[in-house]
Amino acid sequence: GAVQRSRVKRILRAGYRAVEPELKTGFLVVVSPRTGILEAKSTDVERELRYGFKKLEMFLPVER
Repeated sequence: GAVQRSRVKRILRAGYRAVEPELKTGFLVVVSPRTGILEAKSTDVERELRYGFKKLEMFLPVER
């Protein structure tokens, strides 16, 4: 129950924090975790967030 919910919140926050500096502003992000997240690590969540945000073109342009 509560222990699992807290763990899910922690790994979601950690995964998002790793991606956040690279994102454009002005978006409302809602994440709805599935049961598979109980076995996931923050790096797994980060990878999935990157995949989704890339498809939505939410990343800042890369400066060259």
